[in-house]
Amino acid sequence: MNGFADELEEQEFLGYWWLPAKDGLTQDNRAGVLHFKPDKRADLNLLGSFEKDIPSLQYHPFKKYPVIQGAAHGLKRFSLFDCVTTNQNFNCFEPPELAAVRIDFIEGWIGGESYVRKDDICFINFSAGMEGLAPWHNVSAFESKYDFQNQNADLHYICPKPLELFKDDLVEIELSYSWQGPSQQIAQKEGRISHDPRILIKSLKGKLPYYGDHESYHFYLSRIRTILGLMIGRGCSLYDCSGLAQKYEPLKDGGSIPEIVMRHLWRRDIEDSPPMSPFDVWIPYNDVNPYLKQVVEKFMKMADVPAGFSGHIVYMNGTRRTNFTQGVLPELVYLFEGLHRELYGEPKKILRARFNDEFSRICGVFPFLDLEGREKLINYVKVRRNNYSHANPDSYRDDFLLYIYVTTWMRMFLVAMLLEYCGIPVNVLYEALSKNHEYAEVAKNIPLLLQKSGL
Repeated sequence: MNGFADELEEQEFLGYWWLPAKDGLTQDNRAGVLHFKPDKRADLNLLGSFEKDIPSLQYHPFKKYPVIQGAAHGLKRFSLFDCVTTNQNFNCFEPPELAAVRIDFIEGWIGGESYVRKDDICFINFSAGMEGLAPWHNVSAFESKYDFQNQNADLHYICPKPLELFKDDLVEIELSYSWQGPSQQIAQKEGRISHDPRILIKSLKGKLPYYGDHESYHFYLSRIRTILGLMIGRGCSLYDCSGLAQKYEPLKDGGSIPEIVMRHLWRRDIEDSPPMSPFDVWIPYNDVNPYLKQVVEKFMKMADVPAGFSGHIVYMNGTRRTNFTQGVLPELVYLFEGLHRELYGEPKKILRARFNDEFSRICGVFPFLDLEGREKLINYVKVRRNNYSHANPDSYRDDFLLYIYVTTWMRMFLVAMLLEYCGIPVNVLYEALSKNHEYAEVAKNIPLLLQKSGL
């Protein structure tokens, strides 16, 4: 995998599949094809059922399997978790071995090993690509020289140095680059050098489990993706997620222990949007570099509930260009109420008081809102939340432009709230956001539309 676009291509694997052995008994293999596309399908189509008596399943078609293992050409081993039979086509005059069975799965692993339990999956390090990471970091690694008179061009590439993001007693997390040089061919017509920024999590104490609420790769990956995603301003989908389960080691007898890399597959929503440029990023790396480590460290120590709310904000930002349905703004307001309660307490505080409290901290990020503008904005947001909560037929489309700009502002407001809490000064947040084209549109239009609204 060399980039996010590769992850979106449907993958297909023809192989043999089986259930893990129980009580020392060997399970029968079934031929079948695995199809995977992260935003569309994750299913295994078998010739033959794992069950001995298919007709008995006609009233219970959703047979569940905690794990299914498999093998395919290229020394690939599979472990599919949380599987369920969703369709089976059989003829009562045929044996179960000829039934057509479809099994969906939630997630899986491909590599040099197969696993029976999730608890068995441990890695030396783990890496992942992340959409939006390149424009956020925005590092120049290429130099070019042209001599048109002699028809000569030189391209020079230097891989950027790793950027340390976080370190504790258990792991070290950095932004590093994987790169690929040009291929060589007979009668070659072009040459290409490419690189891809990645999140690399290295265990400092041997193998670390992938799964777990804390002290796991899943925990650290989720947290680092969220805090960087808040700064980037989009959904920031992960791709090409893989862990090193075993290093290559030469042996004294001339043999070797092979390297084992396991790649993670799981169903997820993927943002359908054009590629980002550095001008699309909300809070670029160059603006927050002096505060980055302390911000990441504080977010890593944040309680699970507000950190989970933060992750949902990143998820919702993934649809900000297209999704302006009636429930989006109210949901962002609910997130604000929950975050404010979890970060600052006072569970019975009303919405207006929470907004005023947060404006007292970060009003400098939005100087286009004076006291009157803030009051009108709070009134508008409160009406939209209450009408949606109580199924009021009042149409949000009457001031649809205002709804669009306030929804975008609310996303930025939540991001500014969290990043200020984690240690980025208000003036730094303003300097970063004010260079963004979305912020400029919000700052220009919200005051004018609030005046026209009559609030």
